[in-house]
Amino acid sequence: RFKKLKLQDFTKRKRKMKTVIRKAKSNVHITPNEVYETIDKLKIGRFPFFDPCPVNYTKNGLEIKWEKWNFINPPYDLTLEFVIKAFMELIFNNNKSVMLLPVKTDQLFFRMLHDVEKYYFDHRLKFGNKNNMGNPSFQTHFLTVIE
Repeated sequence: RFKKLKLQDFTKRKRKMKTVIRKAKSNVHITPNEVYETIDKLKIGRFPFFDPCPVNYTKNGLEIKWEKWNFINPPYDLTLEFVIKAFMELIFNNNKSVMLLPVKTDQLFFRMLHDVEKYYFDHRLKFGNKNNMGNPSFQTHFLTVIE
């Protein structure tokens, strides 16, 4: 048997449920060496890479000129913008990019990459900040090459 529920029943239940999504304390996430080793092992991209958004950046990586091969570990709040910029660099300047991105299947940037090859990490990466290498990330990541 099914019980007929009213709208108020759902709103009461919703208030009782609590979800915890931790927001990053910083937008600075130092790329682990393991990522560069994986890029080298998979032979994707060409070292040395230009990094348009390094840890101590002083210029906006979305506004500067990129080089022939780029490595991008974008700030999470600008992921979509950096994916779009990587495609624009490829189309207009034939510049290629290797990107380290979080697996967020509900986000537009992820859907934009549906035909692009992805290399998934089978574990959570340990990102650092300015002070230490920190704890494992709460989400998995993947590498993709826009070429």
